[in-house]
Amino acid sequence: MISVRKILLPVLLLNITVSANLWEFFGIPLGPALYYLSILLICIVLFRTQYKVTALITGGIAFASKFIYILSEVMIFDILTKTCLAFLFILAGYILFFDRHSILNRQLIWLFAFSIPLMIMQKAGVSEWLLFWNTEVYHTNDVYDFDIEKDLGSLRYVAPVQQTLFVPSENLVYLITQGRPSGFLPGNNVLSIFLIIGFTLNLFSKPGNLRRVGDMVYCFALPLASSLLAIFGSVIAVFYLWRTKVPKADHKRFLVLAGTSLASFYLHALFFPGLSEQMFSVPKLVMSIGLRLREVAGLLSLDIVSAALAAQFSSIGVAADEGVNSSYSLLGIILRTDVSYIIALATALVALFYSRSVRRFRASGGRPEVFIGILLACVLSQLAVPFIKAPSFQLFLGLGLAPLIHMVSRNGNGCKPQS
Repeated sequence: MISVRKILLPVLLLNITVSANLWEFFGIPLGPALYYLSILLICIVLFRTQYKVTALITGGIAFASKFIYILSEVMIFDILTKTCLAFLFILAGYILFFDRHSILNRQLIWLFAFSIPLMIMQKAGVSEWLLFWNTEVYHTNDVYDFDIEKDLGSLRYVAPVQQTLFVPSENLVYLITQGRPSGFLPGNNVLSIFLIIGFTLNLFSKPGNLRRVGDMVYCFALPLASSLLAIFGSVIAVFYLWRTKVPKADHKRFLVLAGTSLASFYLHALFFPGLSEQMFSVPKLVMSIGLRLREVAGLLSLDIVSAALAAQFSSIGVAADEGVNSSYSLLGIILRTDVSYIIALATALVALFYSRSVRRFRASGGRPEVFIGILLACVLSQLAVPFIKAPSFQLFLGLGLAPLIHMVSRNGNGCKPQS
């Protein structure tokens, strides 16, 4: 019998790339088909646990609200549908992987292990066929033109492939699809989210060969991804692990991680000098960090911060009002809503109950560090890229919220279904 635990994440990851490219099979949209398949899979699991009544009620509300939305096109019913389905994916993440998160760890390690040679070839511009599913090629730029309505999903890479191997910065024509490759996913932003989550999950995994392999894989994947989010998130995860009073035997692991990371960044700079310089250039830092800070500062009426960032934008030739009317993070999206104060209050209450659940979980002999680490990775990722609506992300969010869900469960044994 096929294990839902083993196929759910691969199905959801495939769904991301297929959906982003709007691919079809004999006129059937593959994205929605895979999405409905994943819903069926989690329903099979949930209906075999103590949560079957909860799942039935939530699923019923989702189905009814979706039907009403189709008839009325009232947005609140669409939001209700997505919220109910998100709850089911979060619950499935807890039930399936509360005590089996090594499965997710192994799958993400394999994903990035196979992605490393692919990202190298994508960076070097070996072939257009290794880039055609990257939807970030449709970012506005001064190098090439495109018609997104005609080109998206056409299996055609619309940008000219550039030489980057051993090319210095002054001779480099920078394209985001080569500077920040996507591996098997449709964009580097999505890749970065799973990179920080996978790095954190492996960081807190049990000692063994799998963890050692994972350490090497992620250390070499970080410079190839060239994502400030992934690099920053990985540093935060290592710092958190250090603060959890790790055993002295793990101190050697920190040295190995640091040495391997430095070696991988050095090799990246050796083979891709121009792209390495671009990764940490002032314009790159200003655009990546400044746009998000500028948005939040403007929404919070922090005029001094906004003015300082506008001056930085002007210094690199970017319009001073760049990013004012756009959302680059989940925080920015929340601040733009009319119910931001309600969301802030609800988040504070969840944080309070989560802290209490962690204490109770630890008092009962459990080790909540891995769950806290995953939740931290999920939260950090949303400060840069809003991805909370993706079922694959919600699956990991359920794992991060495991102590809280475990505490509110009726008897705490709903995490071991027969899948």
